[in-house]
Amino acid sequence: MIENQYIKIWTEDDIMFGYYKVDEVDLEVANHMITARVEACDGKTYPFLGDVSSVKTITKDARSAFAEGDGIKNMNACALVVGSPVNRLLGNFFLSVSKPTIPTRLFTSQEDALGWLSTFKKENVD
Repeated sequence: MIENQYIKIWTEDDIMFGYYKVDEVDLEVANHMITARVEACDGKTYPFLGDVSSVKTITKDARSAFAEGDGIKNMNACALVVGSPVNRLLGNFFLSVSKPTIPTRLFTSQEDALGWLSTFKKENVD
């Protein structure tokens, strides 16, 4: 497990989990989150479940950082769990504007997200 003031990350059953601990994400915060996730991967590729239910705002630069380069490094799929209409709006905006190059979906329940991510388990895990 890796944890900093912005995110808590752990791996369980070949899926990486990330719990976002902040309500505002700018480029600096996004970079701290991305660095922690890449470090937690330790060179392996995982499907990623991000609980973004606490996030209320995210900058354009942060959205771009999450959608490409190190933002998707060592991920073969991404499920984002949203907790409110505001989160859903932010998530849909992220998906429509940033267009991540890995399969990415929004979910309102962790169980549904895990069901979808399970199809990506071990697909590209090194």
